[in-house]
Amino acid sequence: MKSVFTKEAKIGLVTIVSLALLYLGINYLKGINLFQPVNHYYVSFSNVKGVTISSPVFVDGFKVGLVRDIVYDYDATDKISIDISLEDHMTGKIIVEVSLEDKMRLNKGSYIAVVNTFLSGAELHIHLNTYVDDFLKPGSTLEGRMEEDMMQSVQEKILPSVE
Repeated sequence: MKSVFTKEAKIGLVTIVSLALLYLGINYLKGINLFQPVNHYYVSFSNVKGVTISSPVFVDGFKVGLVRDIVYDYDATDKISIDISLEDHMTGKIIVEVSLEDKMRLNKGSYIAVVNTFLSGAELHIHLNTYVDDFLKPGSTLEGRMEEDMMQSVQEKILPSVE
């Protein structure tokens, strides 16, 4: 009895299926859902201590996305300008790509802050500007800020009074 597929075709089919399952499995372990639509935004930071790819993004304690990519902007260090505007002052050298759920819309004037945690490194928290009805388009760049972590606040506030 003759088989429909040759041995080489069966091996090729099994290889393709196993590579697809490997790709889906790795993204599943990263926390990325490939079947859910997302919007990508970019955040400009001057310091991303503790932030890694797949770090969670929260709004009011609810997880709405993940960090997809972190890129250092080498061109930003070469730009020397005497006339510094407010927009140039806010932009940092590190660009973080964030993927948020499709239904999550960001108001203009919103910013994202890095919050260091004790166990998991760092998280990104979105602070929405609820006083504005205009929304940013996907692919826009947001301002990134670094929030004061607990140990730093203890050093600055409690230690001088102890001395």
